[in-house]
Amino acid sequence: MPASFSTPFRLCQLTLPNHITGISEGTIQWLIYEELKKLQAQRRDLPPASAAGASTKSLTDWVEYFACAAVAKLTAATLTYPHEVIRTRLREPPAPGAAHKYTGFWQAGKLIAKEEGARALYGGMGVHLLRVVPNSAIMFLCYEGVVHLAQHQ
Repeated sequence: MPASFSTPFRLCQLTLPNHITGISEGTIQWLIYEELKKLQAQRRDLPPASAAGASTKSLTDWVEYFACAAVAKLTAATLTYPHEVIRTRLREPPAPGAAHKYTGFWQAGKLIAKEEGARALYGGMGVHLLRVVPNSAIMFLCYEGVVHLAQHQ
């Protein structure tokens, strides 16, 4: 067992922030998506319940669901991306004979920002967004499709 994981407290100190911020991206995304759907329904002068329960959906409805999901994922991923950078840096092994540069989640974030600038916490985000935003938008569109089919059988 590495020295950095020698006590349960140390293990929690290193891993708890990872779990909290990892969970938060999905939560943020879901909340934004639901709020955008409500705004979409209000913009079209439909109560949210009837918008979700309509027996037929137009192409516009499906495109708007897709757009809502894409915006929600883009926002959530952008807000939580520094977590990904910090987590990756924490996993990097030290150079042979050197000590670990990063000792914990918060320390790593502060050190990266201090040494490389705050922009370093967003390094590589463009490629990440190109991968996760379309994937998430398609997943949410499938979710809406399944909900729609289940409500009308």
